[in-house]
Amino acid sequence: MTEVMDARALLARAEAETGLSDYGDPSLAERFGAAVDLLNGLGMDADGCRRAADVCHWLLTTRLELFEDRNRYPVADELIDRPMFVTGEPRSGTTLMHALMSVDPDARALRFWEVMYPSPPPGVTGPDDPRRAQADADWREINAKLPKWLHSHPYNDMLGDGLPEDER
Repeated sequence: MTEVMDARALLARAEAETGLSDYGDPSLAERFGAAVDLLNGLGMDADGCRRAADVCHWLLTTRLELFEDRNRYPVADELIDRPMFVTGEPRSGTTLMHALMSVDPDARALRFWEVMYPSPPPGVTGPDDPRRAQADADWREINAKLPKWLHSHPYNDMLGDGLPEDER
């Protein structure tokens, strides 16, 4: 039997869980509704629908927390001299370039855990930040479910401290 998700209920659940309601864009609810409609059109079974709803919930709560952090810890006024970006096609060496740049002591490369769990911003919590352990658990699960993953991505053995790719 095909299951469906309710966009309004997903938004309300994320807001109730976080106590927040600012998604940073007043059009998000409408756009999210359109995305959920597309997902509902896939004809997912109950398990697929539950998993999709879990991912949507994670993305919504993360977005709410991120915009709350932008208000609480304003960094938009910080000046970053000569920012560096790595872009390119898949399998073209972008991850290797990112890894090479990350060893420069004058550069700051984001870690997987910082991309996947951006709130609160780095430096607000201590070295035992629980998001690191969560990211480690995420990678252990990925590596267990996809054992050949490490053949083409050997650096992911660093778990949550590894470099992100296009996870989000």
